[in-house]
Amino acid sequence: MILKIRTSASLESNFLAWHPDRLGKFSVRSVYHLVVSLAETGDCSSSTEVLVNKSWKRIWACNVPQKVRIFAWKAISNSLPTMKNKKKRNLELLSTCCICGAEEEDVAHALCHCQQARNLWSAMYSARAISHDVNSAWSGTDWILNLLEVLPKEEDAMFLMLMWRIWHNRNEITHGKSIAPVAVSQRFIFSYVSSLTTIKQYPQADIIKGKQVAHPDRIRLPSQAPPAVSSPRRWEKPSTRWMKLNVDGSFQASYGKGGIGAVLRDSSGNVIFAACGSMLVCGSAMEADYSRAGRVLQWRFNGRSCLSLWKLIA
Repeated sequence: MILKIRTSASLESNFLAWHPDRLGKFSVRSVYHLVVSLAETGDCSSSTEVLVNKSWKRIWACNVPQKVRIFAWKAISNSLPTMKNKKKRNLELLSTCCICGAEEEDVAHALCHCQQARNLWSAMYSARAISHDVNSAWSGTDWILNLLEVLPKEEDAMFLMLMWRIWHNRNEITHGKSIAPVAVSQRFIFSYVSSLTTIKQYPQADIIKGKQVAHPDRIRLPSQAPPAVSSPRRWEKPSTRWMKLNVDGSFQASYGKGGIGAVLRDSSGNVIFAACGSMLVCGSAMEADYSRAGRVLQWRFNGRSCLSLWKLIA
């Protein structure tokens, strides 16, 4: 077979060649194209690998802060500074959990098996925020991706925020600080996820200043005409040789008092009579309105004569 190989017509010396490149030269670009082509044509990927990839996509697409997604990546890749990992790097003498002291602290123990973690898990499970409670069979880091495969997608944010809050509480205890009660951590997670959901649905809302949408159906689009604003009603003159009497009453609930007033004008708008009075005891604005007409009729015009025929228009 070696004898069947044709020699080069130009009698050049042999040299190493990178076969994916047409010129035989190695480059990062040629490696990238090789990997992409193998991924597109390869039929050997298992169903487990597909599910794992979907779980990773759900983590990076989850509606949580970037620091929470990075925390989840560190937990799955076993990069959290647990007691077990620090002992491997000769940073600690023991790998036992410094909170409960029950067993070696790995990722599974720190995020679900430790008592402080289990308490918060149970509270969130009882509140139906998470559809799965802690499983004693969980170990290592694979349980996180496995749990994401069975959790409903709408629980992704709650799940990641729950793990992040448990790790935060663990660090507080490790650094000698007092841990927040379970109810406080539970309210924090619910409030945080609710705020993130509102921001995503209404990006123009200002959560800090309280400026957010109360009901989306009530938003008036810019193309719609603004609602008509009624102009204030102006006083109209009565007919010739007639007079108009305008009366009104007021009421102040905090003091139980009221007041009434009246103005009488002729057909030219000239004021003939004006008076006001107070009501030391008044139960409501309606009582003041009913009392005003009777009180006005009791007022006298200081002996001045008036037209024999009146028409009162309240």
